[in-house]
Amino acid sequence: MLTDETYSLITTEKKDASIDRLVLIALFDYSWWILGSLIGGLLGAAATIELAGFDFVLTSLFAMLLCEQWRGRVNSKPLWVALIGYAVARFISADNALAIAISICALSAILFAFQKHPLPKIARSAGGSCHE
Repeated sequence: MLTDETYSLITTEKKDASIDRLVLIALFDYSWWILGSLIGGLLGAAATIELAGFDFVLTSLFAMLLCEQWRGRVNSKPLWVALIGYAVARFISADNALAIAISICALSAILFAFQKHPLPKIARSAGGSCHE
C-alpha cells in the first residue's frame, strides 16, 4: 500500500534512485504515520479543548503535496485534468464528486498513455474477424 505522502516523495526522487532508498522512504513514512496516529489517538482521547477547524489540516497537507509536485512537474496536464475533472464531477453529483473525479482522472491517464504509446497494429486487429 502506498500513502499519498510516500508517493509524493518517491516521485520527486531522481530516476536512478536505488530501490533501497525508496524502501527506506516508504518505511520511514509508514513508521511516522503509525507513530503519529498512536500519539494523536492518545492525545485526542484525552483532549478537552475544542478541535473545530482541525479538519482543514488534511486539506493543507494535500495543498503542500500539490506544491511540491508542481515544482518538479514535467507538464501541468495532470493538474488541469484533476481540477477540471473535479469541477465536472461536482456538477454531476456533489455527493459522489470524489469517486467521479478519480474515475475521470484514471480514464484520462489511460487515454494519455494510449496517445503517447498506441497499441501495435497486431493488438488492434486482435478483436477483428475470426477467419483468415
